Amino acid sequence: MKLGPRKEAHVYRGNILDEGQIGTFSKSGSICAAFLANIDEHKAADVKFHGQVYTLPPWSVSILPDCKHVAFNIAKVGAQTWIKLMELNLPSSKMYIPQRLMFQEEVTYIANDWMTLKEPIDDEISFWEENEVSPELSIDSMRDLVHIFINGELSGSAKGHWIKVVHPIHLVQGYNDIALLSETVGLQVGLKGEFLNLFTREKAENVRWTKLTPVANPSIFSWYRPVIIYATRILFFLKEDGCRSCDYRGAYSSDKCTTNCGNPTQIWYHVPRSWLQRNQNLLVMFEETGGNPSKITINKISSQTICGQVPETHYPPLQMWWHPDLLNGRMSINDVTPELHLQCEDEHTISSTEFASYGTPQGKCQYLSKGNCHAANSLSVVSQACEG
Repeated sequence: MKLGPRKEAHVYRGNILDEGQIGTFSKSGSICAAFLANIDEHKAADVKFHGQVYTLPPWSVSILPDCKHVAFNIAKVGAQTWIKLMELNLPSSKMYIPQRLMFQEEVTYIANDWMTLKEPIDDEISFWEENEVSPELSIDSMRDLVHIFINGELSGSAKGHWIKVVHPIHLVQGYNDIALLSETVGLQVGLKGEFLNLFTREKAENVRWTKLTPVANPSIFSWYRPVIIYATRILFFLKEDGCRSCDYRGAYSSDKCTTNCGNPTQIWYHVPRSWLQRNQNLLVMFEETGGNPSKITINKISSQTICGQVPETHYPPLQMWWHPDLLNGRMSINDVTPELHLQCEDEHTISSTEFASYGTPQGKCQYLSKGNCHAANSLSVVSQACEG
């Protein structure tokens, strides 16, 4: 139902059967739940619903499980944040590259994405030499990424979205093998390296590895060990002028809330602790597009600082709706205050409290300060309740 311009409500009613199951829906049912929506991206709205007034932040939805009290609003979410500490960059001198290029039938098998042909060359060689011209390979249309191999050697690569590719190539007298590998995003790709389980300790010892020197030229289709944890050279970069002010409200677009412009879109790859053994862990990376593995580092990261903030206007935890005193009517949900939960990582406890303020604190995690309103005993109360 419409509640006004760019404001609406979705109401659900129903009856409870004797077995305790929800029956058919009707306008006069004994169960009622509602979703109140403010579709305006910039302005908050006061809406009247069932005789009560509810304030909806811009571009938000409030959930009323009983059609009376707000249990949740998507614009009022409080969550713990933390500051990460990086420890110990493991040396990257133990990076290895296979002795031979992993290519086609020898090491790599790719289904559906290879196109190969044999081209005989005879009189053309003398013509090209006399006229000082080079042959070119032309691809009418290509999307995402294509690698061009001539006689088993990588000749070049091209990337784009449905573009024409013209690439100079070097051919020899006689038959020439021309192979095109398309890496269209979304297609299943099977690699013989995976089939051989090169990522396992047992199988990795069955192949020859060559130590990667700092001056080596990294190639595509290469297996490295250990795995990439921190990469700065093989990922997509955003334009430095591509960042705009961030506001998640409104319709989604790919340009919304871009961050870290000029930096890789992803530089960290998380390895869960549950994957690791106490010692002798083998980590493996496979590189398809060509990168510099000497830039790889492995870091241990731990949370040293945690913090959070919750306003009085937030709502109580959802689990409070199942509290016995609320279910039997001895307590109203309006009497329940919002809560903030802080928790250290497994097997760790809070050792000290640096800042706490009940009032109008300013700033964000690790840069918080007291506001005009502040309860003097905030720090002592939080320290006594949370430390240890």
